Amino acid sequence: LTNAAGEAIPARSLKSKTVIGLLFSAKWSLPCRMFIPVLVEVYERLAEEEQKGFEVILISQDVEEAQMLEALVAQPWLALPFSDRERRERITRTF
Repeated sequence: LTNAAGEAIPARSLKSKTVIGLLFSAKWSLPCRMFIPVLVEVYERLAEEEQKGFEVILISQDVEEAQMLEALVAQPWLALPFSDRERRERITRTF
């Protein structure tokens, strides 16, 4: 996993989470761009209320890594690395 700063985050950091949401999104998608601010607001509100059991993981559907990174800067959650194409595709097919 990675964060908006490009730092690697170990998957074991999710061990304490009770709810993990998978966000399938792309910067080019208008519905995604409309939904993200709403989800950010909910995510931040839960964090303020110390609901630490909730996490979102971005599964980018972008074509280029630069698009994903540009979008992720405005998102407070983690992402599956763009370079892990095989895993992104497998998760996308599964869910």
